[in-house]
Amino acid sequence: VYEENQTKYFAWMEKNADSAWMHRNTQNLMWTAWEFPTNEFPRCAWGCSAAVAQQFACLPYQK
Repeated sequence: VYEENQTKYFAWMEKNADSAWMHRNTQNLMWTAWEFPTNEFPRCAWGCSAAVAQQFACLPYQK
C-alpha cells in the first residue's frame, strides 16, 4: 500500500485487520476467517500468520 503508493486501499486493509483482531480468541490468536470468532482449540502458526501479517501491513509507513 505505501511502497506502491496505493493508499486508497489502506482503509479496506485496516478494516480487515480490525475485524481479525475483534474476532480473536481468549489467547489473542486470530485465524484466517476474520469475520468469525477464532476457535479456542489449538491452531497452527501458519493459519494464524495471515491476520498478524495484515496487522503489520496497517502500521504507518516510515522510511
